[in-house]
Amino acid sequence: MDRIVLDTNCLLASLSRKGNFFNVWRGLIEGKFALCYSNDILLEYEEIISMKTNAEIATHVIQAIVNSPYTIKIDPRDNYGGCR
Repeated sequence: MDRIVLDTNCLLASLSRKGNFFNVWRGLIEGKFALCYSNDILLEYEEIISMKTNAEIATHVIQAIVNSPYTIKIDPRDNYGGCR
């Protein structure tokens, strides 16, 4: 399975069903690839999504990422956590 890291703006753009990049979010949910994330990335996702939408949506997105079997939590100090 391919592994990716999403820029916060890319993640935000992928959340709208009407958007051109919804296939990225759908691909994550369907397991077409694995999303690599760190604690710092999650904090940034939550902050920006809360600002651009609201805290409830941000919480749901973060929970979906953390609870997905298609995500990999990494420690960036640990040789990219295997997400090269």
